[in-house]
Amino acid sequence: MRERIANLRALRLRAAGDVAGAAAVLREAVALDPEVVELQFNLGQVSSDLGAWEDAERAFGRVVALDPEHCDAYRALADLAQVRGDVPGALAFQREALRRRRLYSRIAPNARRRVLALYAPGDFKANAPLELLLDPETTTLHTYYCNEFSDVAELPDADVAFVAIGESPWAQAPLRVAARLLRETGLPVVNRPERIPDTDRERLAKIVPHLEGISMPPIDCVPRETLADAASFPLVVRPPGSQAGERFERIGDRAELAVYLDANRDEAFYVSPFVDYASADGFYRKYRIVVVDGEPYGYHLAISPTWKVHYYATPMQHETWMREEEEAFLRDGDGGRTEALMTGLRALAARLELDYFAADCTIGPDGRPLLFEADTAMLVHALDPTKTFTYKVGYIRRIFTAVEAMLDRRIAGNATSSGAP
Repeated sequence: MRERIANLRALRLRAAGDVAGAAAVLREAVALDPEVVELQFNLGQVSSDLGAWEDAERAFGRVVALDPEHCDAYRALADLAQVRGDVPGALAFQREALRRRRLYSRIAPNARRRVLALYAPGDFKANAPLELLLDPETTTLHTYYCNEFSDVAELPDADVAFVAIGESPWAQAPLRVAARLLRETGLPVVNRPERIPDTDRERLAKIVPHLEGISMPPIDCVPRETLADAASFPLVVRPPGSQAGERFERIGDRAELAVYLDANRDEAFYVSPFVDYASADGFYRKYRIVVVDGEPYGYHLAISPTWKVHYYATPMQHETWMREEEEAFLRDGDGGRTEALMTGLRALAARLELDYFAADCTIGPDGRPLLFEADTAMLVHALDPTKTFTYKVGYIRRIFTAVEAMLDRRIAGNATSSGAP
């Protein structure tokens, strides 16, 4: 009874926003009853909320020691391992969870829709994080990991399926499993799995030149031994499957290429000519735009003094003028300066036949929209510090609303086609 009261009190405090108070209650309860699984698990959750990663890891570790079948604790340990950059450790914990259970559900208290999210096993870049995209109050989210053991009998009742798997060399098998499960369920679908491979960088670079209003540098997947003899510089290189700028480098000459190859032992690499896309002021601008049911929405604008632009490595949070320019882009497309990007992405969406994806792009040196990549699994969230980025939340929530409207259209369309009243 004592631990139940402590749990209820902590849950109320957490729901009210007093996470520190919830943690204090749980720490006191755990000190008295250290072998109560629920207390330890909830302590791990609130410790994670507070960014107390070591405390969280200790609590979740205690959970799996007490209950080796606790799948949610293994998943939490996987997330914590990723936070500290231990991807092999994260995947090991994830395997322990998925060996026991492939379905994880977040039940909405006021559910308007039930979404079956089909995921691939992998790190945080493997899937679109729908838990950050869909409202937990109104959308029940069933997350199912597709692997060789998947069976349609494991799937819950749902109104619509959302294939959240991003393209990568490791996604091919999960995408085939997803396609099989969808055939067997007959659910309406967001992002048909057979369309997702077209976002592969090499494929995309062959598709885009045939579209009006958008361009993309040619990209080839080059074997290691061939790349070593490359003669055209500068070029940019990255291994297949890499994301978020990982091992993505500009190579200026043969000596730099030799150093890069010595540090990266992959058998093949994506290779593209380097395009200097700096604006007239010398800064590089990379726009992330989310396309929902064919309509593009601005998500962020990253401005950087260096060519390899990663939003959280830019000076955006320190430079007022950069945030003002980003807000102008989100509000009205920089007064129409980026309307060509939006037009080009509408054409791309029609060609890819994908319901949901995000694109990183810019305005090229010739004034034309220049696409870097498109991906169904790019990170989209509303978690930036609101004190610094006050203006962003409303624009990002437009995307969330558009996604929910798309899901509701799919559900309504399925009901009409099936003759449901």
